[in-house]
Amino acid sequence: MDAPIDDDIEAGVAWPAGYVHVPLGIDAERIKQLVAEQLVSVKTRRGFERLDWQKLRERNETPDCRVYARAAGWLAGIDRFGDRLWRTLESRTAAADQPPRSPAPSGILRRHTRVAVASTWMTDWWPAPLN
Repeated sequence: MDAPIDDDIEAGVAWPAGYVHVPLGIDAERIKQLVAEQLVSVKTRRGFERLDWQKLRERNETPDCRVYARAAGWLAGIDRFGDRLWRTLESRTAAADQPPRSPAPSGILRRHTRVAVASTWMTDWWPAPLN
């Protein structure tokens, strides 16, 4: 299945049915996990047919992780986020991706000393001396 070229996309040609967009850098194991199960028709003891998922490969955590992430996003309310909030979050993550700038050295390093404060818990209740 070939992807449409940029000229076709600009002309309005749609992606082929069933095409999956996969991010760059994803390893082959994760791709194999995406197709680790198939939907098959199974006959029950009474003769009826029902659909059942059968594993083709042992590992298939990738789809499960996607479902868990989607459920967590739904619980966090991302379906109600507007474009403005998404832009704000995107700008925050872009700022977080930049390395932090180190402060300019001031030349003088001050040592912070801890000041001990004496407790007056035992003396507050005692009446003041009469002079």
